[in-house]
Amino acid sequence: MKGNPPKLLLIFLLLLPFFSVFGKESDRKIKVATNTNIETLMICYELAENGGWHFPSSYCHPLNEVARERFKIFREHEAIITMNELLKKGFWLDKMVKVMLVSEPFPIGNTDFKLSEKDASLVADTPQEANLIIEEFVLQLSAFYRDAELQSFFRDYSEYYLSVNEEVRAHLPDDGLIENMEQFYGSSAAAYQLIPSPIMKMTLGFGPRVKNDEGMVVYNVFGPLVLTTDPKEYGYGYGSKQKILRISRHEFGHSFVNPIMELSENRELIQQYAYLYEPIKDKMKELGYTTWWTCVTEHIVRLGEVRLSGRMEEAACTRKLRDYQVEKKGFVYLPYLEECIREYENNREQYPSLATFMPVLLSSFEHVQNTEKQEISWLLVLKYVVRSIF
Repeated sequence: MKGNPPKLLLIFLLLLPFFSVFGKESDRKIKVATNTNIETLMICYELAENGGWHFPSSYCHPLNEVARERFKIFREHEAIITMNELLKKGFWLDKMVKVMLVSEPFPIGNTDFKLSEKDASLVADTPQEANLIIEEFVLQLSAFYRDAELQSFFRDYSEYYLSVNEEVRAHLPDDGLIENMEQFYGSSAAAYQLIPSPIMKMTLGFGPRVKNDEGMVVYNVFGPLVLTTDPKEYGYGYGSKQKILRISRHEFGHSFVNPIMELSENRELIQQYAYLYEPIKDKMKELGYTTWWTCVTEHIVRLGEVRLSGRMEEAACTRKLRDYQVEKKGFVYLPYLEECIREYENNREQYPSLATFMPVLLSSFEHVQNTEKQEISWLLVLKYVVRSIF
């Protein structure tokens, strides 16, 4: 009997590497989960004057409509008032979503999250004051959670949320998505998580990245993707594998691209070509991209979508996606970027990550500059709409 513990210990030590690898591989599968902090935020957004309440939604958001009706008496809650003020200042949902992900679950709701200097400038004159306002906002949302008895709401609709998550799991992208994205961008994350929000507006999505105890976690927080009026007949709005693939590719893409674009040297380079925003400003503003920096970032993310589609889908799908981004969505500088990105793809020893290539990629806007001042080379755009590039 005395010899048994050492033998067991030896067996455990021999198997430890296997379990470690197995655990790591399991963690890197795409996870699906509801986040009640996000849902609390989205309920408040539905009630806010500057939020989503005035947009019709019942035709495709059954739970959204239930929430709006059930909690409309709380439109004057302090959390809603503060949300209105923040939205007016330009501190929008993308930033609020990230705050929710790093805050303790409601009704506790404490947060030690510190805003970036740029985001803080939207909220107040000093970073210290801005962080205090956001901390207070989180506490107000926690109070809303208690006052509106959201715990009872989530319990009442627990089966609905479980069904949403199961529908997403049944339509998850293939395992190759993560591998292809990490290879293309030249960086990785510890975990990837989808957070479907049935109260969020249809097709809205956000791709924050958050560092926690397990490392860098990449999120795709997104609303319903397909029309649904009656879940029993039409599903819960997440029954499309192709749409989940595409929004995951887009929102996960933001988590890779945004940190690169936020580097001061890249911001300075982007600003050199700010005059190129003018010809496409109206179209970009329709889509909610009100600054040149945001416009460029969206171009780069969509460039990644097209190039990744070339790896994962049939040529016809890639052509259709490229045409959609250029012709329908108005990302007319995409052909210049796509021409340049081939140098990156063909010289990965020299450029191990997109971050190392970004100055070269951004300099491709120089080709637009050299056509005609303040005008777009529509001939080149037409050329790339017709021709498929891989």
